[in-house]
Amino acid sequence: MIKSISLSVLAIGLATAVSAQGAPAIDDSKLVKSVTLADLEVVVASLDHAVVDRDADNVFIIAEDEDGQKYVLDGTACNELGACQGINMFMSYDLTDTISLESLNTASLSYAAVSVWQSGQSVGVSRYVILDGGMTIANIKANIDTLTALGGKVMMMADKAHDDFGDDSGEYANDGTCDDVRFTGEGRSILLTDSHIRKDASDCRAAYDAGTITVK
Repeated sequence: MIKSISLSVLAIGLATAVSAQGAPAIDDSKLVKSVTLADLEVVVASLDHAVVDRDADNVFIIAEDEDGQKYVLDGTACNELGACQGINMFMSYDLTDTISLESLNTASLSYAAVSVWQSGQSVGVSRYVILDGGMTIANIKANIDTLTALGGKVMMMADKAHDDFGDDSGEYANDGTCDDVRFTGEGRSILLTDSHIRKDASDCRAAYDAGTITVK
């Protein structure tokens, strides 16, 4: 069950009012050099996201966006009062047989705005924000938006790059050239449309294994 989100005014004054939608109004231009757990909760609420869980001792929250994607905001370089000078933002997924180190690397190279990683049986994407030099609330929110916008796409690419070539139902299947626009390289056809996606499996798998195409 999603826990309710505190909308109380923060010690550093991020929340100044409550909007008609119930989310706190924040001065996005405000420059901050550290954040507390309460600060992070109000930032999440101002994005119309929900706090799913929290760990006050470690300045750690799990949030969920409007699309149901869960992400973590983990405070780093925190002092004894729980004010943190950094935020590690990440989305974590289970490692499956269809995700390889090679496909993760391909996804990482394709999306420079996030870091892609594997740890044990988990994989994920992250962004790290340093606050001690000062950062606006708008910038913190933009970093969260970037993470949630790209996280799912990165992991879909990592999965598809390794295994999901589709079938051979396309008009130009089995012609020796990959016609799937998800790929790029000398082994891919030039004149393509989205109608060929996942419809030229044999050609694209052969070209991918030969190294003449990579995932965009």
